[in-house]
Parts: sequence; C-alpha cells; structure tokens
Amino acid sequence: MRSAPLHPSLFSFLFPAALSLGACGSWSAPFKEKRVIEVDWRGPAPLEVRTENGSITVRKGKEAVIRIEAEIRARNEERLAAVEIVTTRKADRTLRVGVVWPEGGREGAEGVRFEITLPLATALDLETRNGKIRAAGMRGKARCRTSNGSILLEDHEGPVTASTTNGRILLKGVGTPLEAKTSNGALEILLRPSATGPVSARTTNGGIRLRLGSAFRGFLRTSTTNGRILIPAQLEEKTTRSGRHRAILRFGAEEPVSRLRTSNGTIRIGVD
Repeated sequence: MRSAPLHPSLFSFLFPAALSLGACGSWSAPFKEKRVIEVDWRGPAPLEVRTENGSITVRKGKEAVIRIEAEIRARNEERLAAVEIVTTRKADRTLRVGVVWPEGGREGAEGVRFEITLPLATALDLETRNGKIRAAGMRGKARCRTSNGSILLEDHEGPVTASTTNGRILLKGVGTPLEAKTSNGALEILLRPSATGPVSARTTNGGIRLRLGSAFRGFLRTSTTNGRILIPAQLEEKTTRSGRHRAILRFGAEEPVSRLRTSNGTIRIGVD
C-alpha cells in the first residue's frame, strides 16, 4: 500500500524553514515532517526496511499492530509533500517498508528515519546509507547493512550478517552463524549460550571482543597486525597455538572454523 500523510492534528508535524539553506544551498534539507502509519498484524513474519540518510530502529511492542514512524527531511515543501512511505506484502508474507521520492529521486541531504514497533519479526533485512541501525527482541535470519553508521543488534535468536563502512558493531545475545564486518570501528560480539558458531569478524581499524557460550564448537583462528591477542586463563587448555599477533583455539571438533581479524586493534576472547 502507498501511504499519504495522516491528518495533521493526529500524526503529521511540519517544521517549515526551521533551518536556513545557508552555504549548503540545494544540498540542505530543512523541511521536516513526521508520519505515523499502522499496519495490521497478521502474525510473525519477516520484515524488510530500505532507506537512505536516516537511521532504522526496530523494537518489540505489546500491541497487536505494526507501528511505523517515519521522519522525512526534504529540500522544500513541495518535495516533502510528494514523498511516499510505501508498505507492501510479499508472497512469503514479508512486510517491506520503503520510500518513494519525487521525480528525479532523492536530493542532497534529504532522507527518512524509521522507527518500527511490532510484536515479532521472524527475519530482519535492514538497509540504509548514512545512518545507524538498531534492533532488539526479534528472531530468524538478520541482515543489517549501512555505509556510515553503527549497528546494534540485541537479544536476537538466529543467524546474523552485519556490515558497515564507518561505525561500531555491537551484537549482544545473538545466534550463529555470524558474520560482522566494518572498516573503521570496533566489533563486540556476545553470543547466546546456545550459539555453536561459526563466527567471522573483521575490521581494519578497531579492536574485537568475542564472548563465547558453552555450546561454541570448532576452531577459532585470531590475528591482528598492530595489537595483541588476549585469552583468559580458563581458555588456556583450548589454545593450540599462541603468539602476540596470532592464536588458534579449539573447542571440541575441528569444524566449523571461526575467524577474528583486525589490522589495528586488540582481540579479546571471553567466556560466560
């Protein structure tokens, strides 16, 4: 379905010319509007969100409804009014939330920030450019991707893929398989006790912290160019090879193989 702005007295708030265009000219986006859309809850299903120049937040709610709050920023009033927030259902019941910009597409600093509240999603596919991603309390396969911004995923039961160009990644209480990658930022991964692996974590400039649960299995290979590998005493018996910049640990079987890699940073491994 294609949404229109709701009645101003209820959900739509417009801030005309709150900022000056100044030196940025047409690249500024001083006009803002908040829209709230409610979508019928049809039971647990996957959620897909796409936006640019704005954050994505997904949280768990108690009410049997999907509430979508969209903050839109546009260059002028005409473009602001023409922006459409679109929700569609796919054949597999995935709810897709996105943005349709006026003719010519998004301009300059224009963007949309989403905050979505729902009882449960059975999968997450969240993607933005220039914005952070936050999600908590969901399950199933999670894919989180942004170009400039941090990623925080909490209490997620299921496999995870998270990537950003410039930003920190924090994955707390998550399942496996797991892949996390950033260019400039630290990685912190706290696995669920039932997570067996594997884990792949890579950054260029930043440290890596991995906390394992009792179910973790396989080889864990770690390496850093400028930094240290810190292994707690209770894992010394698991260590098959250890040095200042590289270490290999074995947890039971030889498979699967997990890898932690950074160029500039320390790697810390812990257990519950």
